[in-house]
Amino acid sequence: MYPSPFKRRPLSVALSGILVSGLFLQSAQATTRIWDGSALNSNWGFVDYSNSPNFLDTNWNLPASFPISGDSLQFQGSNDLTPYNDISGLSIAGITFAAGSGAYILNGKAITSTGNIVNKSAKMQTLNLPVAIGADQTWDGGSAGIGVNSNQDLTIASRRLTLSNGVDYLFEIEYGYNHAVNVGGDTAAELFIETGSRISGGDGNIGGTGHVSVTGAGSEWNIKSYLNTLGEINVSNGGKMTSRHANLHYSNALTVAGPQSLWQNGDDILLGGSLDIVGGGKVLSKSLQVGWTDGSNGEIRVSGNGSLLETTGADDFVLGYDGNGSLTIADGGKVVNNYAIVGLTGNHGAVLIAGTGSSWQVNEQLYLNSGEVNIGVRGTLNARGAWIKDGGVLNLDGGVLRTGGLMLEDGAQFNWYRGTVNLLGDHHLGMANDKPFSTLHANQTLDVDGTLTLSDVAPLYLKGGTVRAGVLAVDNGMVIADSNSSLYMTGIGTLSGKGSVLAAISGGTAGNTIRAEGGTLNVGDYLSADGFDYGGKLDVGGNRIILLDQDQAQLGVQTSIADGGRLDAANGIALGNGETLNFSGNALIAGDFSNNGSVAGSGLLTFIDDVKGAGSFSGDIQFLAGHKPGNSSARVDFNHGNVSYGEGSVLTMEIFGSTPGSEYDQLANIGHLDFNGTLALVFRLEGLPVAASVWQLFGFESFGGHLDASRISVAGLDRSLLDFSKIASHGSIGVAAVPLPASAWLMLSSLMGLLLMQRRPRNN
Repeated sequence: MYPSPFKRRPLSVALSGILVSGLFLQSAQATTRIWDGSALNSNWGFVDYSNSPNFLDTNWNLPASFPISGDSLQFQGSNDLTPYNDISGLSIAGITFAAGSGAYILNGKAITSTGNIVNKSAKMQTLNLPVAIGADQTWDGGSAGIGVNSNQDLTIASRRLTLSNGVDYLFEIEYGYNHAVNVGGDTAAELFIETGSRISGGDGNIGGTGHVSVTGAGSEWNIKSYLNTLGEINVSNGGKMTSRHANLHYSNALTVAGPQSLWQNGDDILLGGSLDIVGGGKVLSKSLQVGWTDGSNGEIRVSGNGSLLETTGADDFVLGYDGNGSLTIADGGKVVNNYAIVGLTGNHGAVLIAGTGSSWQVNEQLYLNSGEVNIGVRGTLNARGAWIKDGGVLNLDGGVLRTGGLMLEDGAQFNWYRGTVNLLGDHHLGMANDKPFSTLHANQTLDVDGTLTLSDVAPLYLKGGTVRAGVLAVDNGMVIADSNSSLYMTGIGTLSGKGSVLAAISGGTAGNTIRAEGGTLNVGDYLSADGFDYGGKLDVGGNRIILLDQDQAQLGVQTSIADGGRLDAANGIALGNGETLNFSGNALIAGDFSNNGSVAGSGLLTFIDDVKGAGSFSGDIQFLAGHKPGNSSARVDFNHGNVSYGEGSVLTMEIFGSTPGSEYDQLANIGHLDFNGTLALVFRLEGLPVAASVWQLFGFESFGGHLDASRISVAGLDRSLLDFSKIASHGSIGVAAVPLPASAWLMLSSLMGLLLMQRRPRNN
């Protein structure tokens, strides 16, 4: 056996390989070369001359050959999985990793690729050598992916490169130097990162003719530091791009589109071109300056449900930096900043917020220096504070302005055409910052989360508009409404204080309260038939409330009056079915009162004017004017409370038949009845009463006062037929005797005459 020539003469063999390869293969034709890894080492260009001249061994399928420019390469099998390119200046027309091949790692000198790089195997393939882009091409990772580790820039000029199906391109950092992706320049160039492929590390430089697309879930362009672009970038369909600093020049157009699509920037974005965030895309950054160079016009459009632009730094958003800037938020888009400046140092900024769900949220302060902010239909501006300076214009035209406070300097403009102003916290219309909200016209709503205070120098005018508040405090102040306006209590937690609320009152539930505090509260509209039509709680306390209505004022679910309290209504008060009025101590009600609910309490409640209705009473009740139980006939239950009728009072009771409650009025379950008024009985019988009939008008435990025939008036029946002897002792009246009608007397006289004639003796 002969020893290996390579082992015996390694230097000579290597030198001969280099010399002969240069001579032997110059005339070879470009072809597909298949790696078989059968040579003594892993070099692409190795030739074994040990068996020369009969046989020259290489790592490729063709004898005595190795790759030349123009060849395409195919790697298959698993023999020698670490091929090394030792050939300089090689241009390859494509690389294929065949089905069934092992996991190759290609190392060595740089190549230029003019064809596709495709992985058809089930193994991850790795390129550890620089690859220059010499033609339009696709790198396809197949089912297992391709990893690329590069220590050189990736430059695409006049070419298109597509990374598809899990191509993972990683830049290695050498001595602190960041390599870069360079796309475009003088000629058009395109880079597509799609279907789970990724480029990581380095910077990003996009020329004016460059276009980059990052599309599909798992597709990423992770820029280590700087992104500089004059061209176009599209991040879509779940793609992701990250960077630290971004400079988007005047001709730039960057779009982030679709749910899960994201651009995350760690520090600052300087925008001189356009940024579009649509269809649920998101852009996150520490800061963003729009129109950042002199003469530039930066534009941002955030549109569609789920679309988000968010900055998180201090003074993090400037619209109109050294140039001009515009921001459009539409159709559900959202922008979130900590601080925002519109129009810095005299430059112009313009904002439009419109469409359902569209919002701009400024967590701290919005400074509107130069330019305008327009809140359109269904758009919302949320700002903890809004400071409008001379040259700034805020237009509210159909949307919502939500702020903790609005500061208007001289020359600033706030134009409220329509829409809602939602003020956070407590506000006072007497303060200068809140005066713009003191008059509410049609299609204007003022919504105060906390307490809105009105004083004698700060009334609230309702001229077709609406007010909502947690508490509406009337501190000797006034609400003045025109005939087209009302105060809708469902939108007001509590209306409290003293003063005058001269507005029709409507709405209200058990969660809404009108409360008098510190004096007299006038509330309602005496010129309206619905001047006080309330459904909530009314708390008179020990104060006085005067209800204003053209007819009866309608009480709500619960009314309460404390000791010394008084409830007035010149045109009457109605307590409806299921509603309650509670009292304590000595309380008064002035104005005709219709009770079809429940009046109950402890102490004494005095009705100064007429009372009617079928509702119940409990506690001590005093009637000083008229009282008509029921709305026809009724049984009114006093629940063992004491009842008194004063001098000048008139108790009117109707009698239709013999059944209490349904056919005649009855006052039941009275503890002590003290009667000093007049009892008016109104009979509406069909025919004469039956002899010995009894009507139990009262049910009481004890009686005092004066109630006899002299204090009883009767209508509809001859009072001489009635027995009043038991009215004060048993609470009942009866029928004493029933005379025969005239027709009966005539018939009886005729019969008696006939009988006498029959008894007279005959004359013979």
